[in-house]
Amino acid sequence: MHAQWLDAFDDFRDQLVQNTRDLVRIPSTNTPPTGAEKACQDHIAALLRDASLEVDYYFLTEVEGLEAHPSYWPGRDYGRRPNVNGVIRGQGGGRSLLLTGHIDTVPLASMDRWQHDPFGAEVEAGRLYGLGAGDMKGGVAIALTVAQAIQRLGIKLEGDLLVESAVDEEFGGVNGTLAGRLRGHNADAAVILEPTNLEVYPAARGARIINLEMTNAAQVVGGGGRYPGLRAPALPAPTAQGVRRPTPAARHRARPLQSLREPPCLCGSPRSRPGSGATRSRLPRPAACCSRSTGR
Repeated sequence: MHAQWLDAFDDFRDQLVQNTRDLVRIPSTNTPPTGAEKACQDHIAALLRDASLEVDYYFLTEVEGLEAHPSYWPGRDYGRRPNVNGVIRGQGGGRSLLLTGHIDTVPLASMDRWQHDPFGAEVEAGRLYGLGAGDMKGGVAIALTVAQAIQRLGIKLEGDLLVESAVDEEFGGVNGTLAGRLRGHNADAAVILEPTNLEVYPAARGARIINLEMTNAAQVVGGGGRYPGLRAPALPAPTAQGVRRPTPAARHRARPLQSLREPPCLCGSPRSRPGSGATRSRLPRPAACCSRSTGR
């Protein structure tokens, strides 16, 4: 029976592509402290209702205890930024599963770096082009298509299937996902549909965003190189040591996952990498560095 379901799901490939294209064509950029996710979330809620799911469409300002939670990221405006959750109720006796993703994208930095319309969702040579197609409207489209397929095929589940589209993930955001947990949309297991090159990641090492204000008597801008006029300032010694090496405790916690992915190397100097989305700072990875030369 399961093999028959898998064969039937192949018939939904075109639906998956269409769902992704529809989402890409609706801008949902994140521009802290605000975001433009609402139109895309309205579309997702309509699709879930059409598939006969129970839909909870709610604004983060309605979630009790969100701003008081220790993981809440302050300084955001959620006046018009709803989360969407859909549920297919199981018949009982099975475990529940949450398919979750975020609908916001990075801002559109500059049109001249695009060879395709960032909101055109053009398909060319087996590739779909558009802002947020990979991160992560394709993932959200997978969740939508799974729900649509289950309903159309009349598959009866034992446990509940939850589909979630959250706002405000980019730029260190966590509040959209946190709101879903506090709202009560929880399950026995969850699949976060971020792009992973089709590899399973049972855990992630996380990240930390820091803001550094530095002055440099030798003038921060100036010099040559690939980007004339830009020179990375030297970090103060305590700061540099703080970001270059993980603590022994952090290394110990990461060790069980070493076989999956090496922890990031934070050696080198800050640099800016222009991109088709928002410009972000990156740290270059040298061929040999502290985390690779300590025998860890």
